[in-house]
Amino acid sequence: MTKILTAIPIKGVLYILLLLAVSPPAFAQLSEGGSPKSFSFAVAEVQQGIITEAVDRERLLAEDEIESMKGVPLRFGYAFTVNQNMQNSGTWTTLPDGGRLWRLRVHSPGAYSINFTFNDFWLPSGGKMYIYNQDRSYIIGAFTERNNKEDGYFATGLVPGSDVTIEYYEPAEAVSPGIIQIEN
Repeated sequence: MTKILTAIPIKGVLYILLLLAVSPPAFAQLSEGGSPKSFSFAVAEVQQGIITEAVDRERLLAEDEIESMKGVPLRFGYAFTVNQNMQNSGTWTTLPDGGRLWRLRVHSPGAYSINFTFNDFWLPSGGKMYIYNQDRSYIIGAFTERNNKEDGYFATGLVPGSDVTIEYYEPAEAVSPGIIQIEN
């Protein structure tokens, strides 16, 4: 690798670094920005949700140290397998505009951040999903029909904190209901 880098002129290295610096947005998770509907409507704070077992950081770090001595790559996070969807968990609210709002609060004691994988995910036109932390200082989304995939699988980026809310807005004119099934 050293031989390759020494063969590239300084201008070439700078060009590659510049290209890498501006390229991440091309690979970033597709989202539309904006803010969740609950932020602009007077709706009660969501109470119902998932509480995972506490994250045992010390045990996980000790396991990681043993694994790293064996050459195993570092662990990204610890997954809790769940089976939560819009029929068996969360809270539905009908809004004054006729749309519906589904929210699910997830609390994972001891977690630095939370992200999700969905094994069945489909949003209709106009549907928007956001994920935000408890103090609303960090929001990802809106995830929309542009995030639908043929296999129904979808994963999100990290949201800092141990307490986050998944919020889905479905407009009154939606042709069919959205599907959100959380796997991890």
